[in-house]
Amino acid sequence: MSSRAAPPNGDEETREFSVQDLLNDAAQLEDYKHHCVGCPANVRGRPFGCVGAIQYPISRAAENWLMDKLPTQDDLLAWLLLKEGIQEFKYDGETLKPLREIPDVYFTSEKPARRLLGTLPVTADQLFEMMFAVGHINPQSCGDSVAVCARHPP
Repeated sequence: MSSRAAPPNGDEETREFSVQDLLNDAAQLEDYKHHCVGCPANVRGRPFGCVGAIQYPISRAAENWLMDKLPTQDDLLAWLLLKEGIQEFKYDGETLKPLREIPDVYFTSEKPARRLLGTLPVTADQLFEMMFAVGHINPQSCGDSVAVCARHPP
């Protein structure tokens, strides 16, 4: 297997690994899980419960980084999925508006990051709404989100 990481600094890297590599890496953490008991970052109430949680407030740099992962018309299938999803489900970002009105709690910026993807204007709030404000997700919507946000190198 391989994984491609694209951190905010723009340096992309690809890492090859096996399932056994992942299991070996995880086993090394067992000696440290007792530190999670009572840790304020352990929002999930289990060992390593700080992982997989969103750290607030979300910075403008994080919003911009996420917006930069969106497909352009050059990646037509993913772009069409995004465009159709926004239009069909009427994602307008309004559900996030009350969160932006509370300074520095959920977002560091009063206004969402914006990006024009060809003919499609998109805001970070529309993207967050699509990813986090839809209730329970199903495999199809999860696959669509991955397809939309997983920009492939040329």
